[in-house]
Amino acid sequence: FVLENRWINLAVVPAAESVDFTMRSPNEWLVETVPFHGGDLVLGAGNANAQEAEALTCEKQAALFNAERTTRNIKGKTITFVQLVYAPGYRMAIDL
Repeated sequence: FVLENRWINLAVVPAAESVDFTMRSPNEWLVETVPFHGGDLVLGAGNANAQEAEALTCEKQAALFNAERTTRNIKGKTITFVQLVYAPGYRMAIDL
């Protein structure tokens, strides 16, 4: 339901280099292991390119929801940057 492209700053989180992310998701490991202090979230929409359409099993040019998130540590250094592209029809609810 989501295609994820994630970059982890190994200068800030060197332990990530030795983690087997086939056994545990990077997000799960980061949330449990690395404290963060803030970040940015950008929400948008776009059309599926060929790679996204194949991965999300949708039509090329289908409307997709996307998000880009950057998280930083207390010193303001980037911990991770992630691009998320959600399949058509996906819904998420967040309690505030």
